[in-house]
Amino acid sequence: MHFKYSLLTWCVSGLLVGQTLPADVLLKKSVMAMYNYNYDVAITLSDSVITQYPNNPGAPLVWVGAKWLKAQAYLSTEKSSDTLQKCLNYVLPIYETLVEKFPTDPIYQLYYGSAKGLSARISLGEKNWLQTFIRAYSGFTLIQDAYKNDPELKDALLPFGIVEYYAGISPTIIQWLVDLSGLNPSTDSGLEKIEQAALMSDWAWIESKGILAFLYLWVEDQPSWALIHTKDLVKQFPNNYYFYILHLESLIRTGDALEANLYIKMNDDKYALLTDRQKSWYNAYVLYEKSLFEYEFGDLDTSLIYIQQVIDGYDAELDIILGNAYLHMGKIHDLLGQRMDAILAYQQCIDLDNFSSAMNHANQYIHSPFSR
Repeated sequence: MHFKYSLLTWCVSGLLVGQTLPADVLLKKSVMAMYNYNYDVAITLSDSVITQYPNNPGAPLVWVGAKWLKAQAYLSTEKSSDTLQKCLNYVLPIYETLVEKFPTDPIYQLYYGSAKGLSARISLGEKNWLQTFIRAYSGFTLIQDAYKNDPELKDALLPFGIVEYYAGISPTIIQWLVDLSGLNPSTDSGLEKIEQAALMSDWAWIESKGILAFLYLWVEDQPSWALIHTKDLVKQFPNNYYFYILHLESLIRTGDALEANLYIKMNDDKYALLTDRQKSWYNAYVLYEKSLFEYEFGDLDTSLIYIQQVIDGYDAELDIILGNAYLHMGKIHDLLGQRMDAILAYQQCIDLDNFSSAMNHANQYIHSPFSR
């Protein structure tokens, strides 16, 4: 899936509990379980909050998140999208009722906007870009209104930051629309707001750190900045394989061979705990990390073998790693003196057109061979 459009739905899928309210202790346990892949525990806890505390604003959204992530771990992309749609059909009327019941409390509008905008994730999977934008924007405007009424809702900084970052890599018309909304259409401003959410928000810090690590590694090419956030994520969520991958790449690309080697050795045990669907999803990711490790600390021939396996078996939803894989392959071919193969790999990276730093590097190396 195209990286740029995924930004539209990140801004509404990472918002969880934002204030201290009754039953938030249970919700915290639910969220921690969800990010540690203990989906059934997360579903049971959030469901109990919905039943026992029907006015709690966070519980329905946490429940949706846990159900959806479980579906992604076991089902196909199409079936997991169906699960998300069914869950949203259940909770959106709940939020409509809560907003009507508490019209002066912006936190209900905050969560209603988050749940409403999450439906954009469904149209994103269908590659219906117009509907994706409309749904995401509909949820975003509700979040924006909530924040205007209560600037202490720091969790809202995450969607604001992502909208600004998205605008910063978008055509002028999108930048103009975002500017009219009162936000700054700038990647720098967007990153700054996401950093603030990572530091100051009650719950959006988890997704904020994950998104920052993703952007710093695979879009902004700032691995040392990613490492700051991945350290926290793997400490808090040791069973989260995605966070493990982010941290491993941060270690490799910042030159920490010893620590990276320790994480490489952890992989088999961690990988064995994944579902079959997760293994299919993440296999290309871990092969990519092994290729990077060999490139930095081993030998080029082994690195090339791994990166070819990444490309041949790529089954991840976003193409961001695929683009980096083509770039990496091109660099190896250049170092081995195989210029025509390098040019082909760079062109395949460029053809993905996914706004990553890999594209910029590929455009450079397609004209001038890469050298260390």
